[in-house]
Amino acid sequence: RFEYNGYLNYYTTVNVAARLQSHVTAGLQVRNKQYFDKREIYTTLVYEYSDVNANSWGVGNSWGVYLRNFNLEQSTLVHIGILNTVTFEGLLGYGFMFGHFNRYRITPQIGYMGIYFNDVENAITNWHGQMRGGVNFKAAFTEQYAFSFSLLYDKTGPGIRAGVLFFVN
Repeated sequence: RFEYNGYLNYYTTVNVAARLQSHVTAGLQVRNKQYFDKREIYTTLVYEYSDVNANSWGVGNSWGVYLRNFNLEQSTLVHIGILNTVTFEGLLGYGFMFGHFNRYRITPQIGYMGIYFNDVENAITNWHGQMRGGVNFKAAFTEQYAFSFSLLYDKTGPGIRAGVLFFVN
């Protein structure tokens, strides 16, 4: 992997026979100085608090990609409840870029959330889905990393989500 500040990362694989040398060159492309390059895919480490599972925190990962003015995001979260419960949550959502200024972005979001609920103590298993809406705020630290914060609302009530976002190119 070749990295240089201000340039897109370059990845390649090289096979080198024993006791021989190999030279590798990379034509690095200048990174657009604008933050949140729409051509890039991102992934993020997420922490979320909601009423989904006994007022618990969940941890998981989201990935997203920009499609013109829209942002498509897929999330997977695991909630460990305080009442001996475990919830696996998957969310597929869309967002529209409402505000975009240099390294900051505001994105209203709507999506469908499926929840697998497992009450360990009572041996009850249930699956259900629902719509979720929210507002997401992203602030870039660098051209590669950003902080993400969301206010969420669905039929279980309000919640918050925070995470660190990593752009992949």
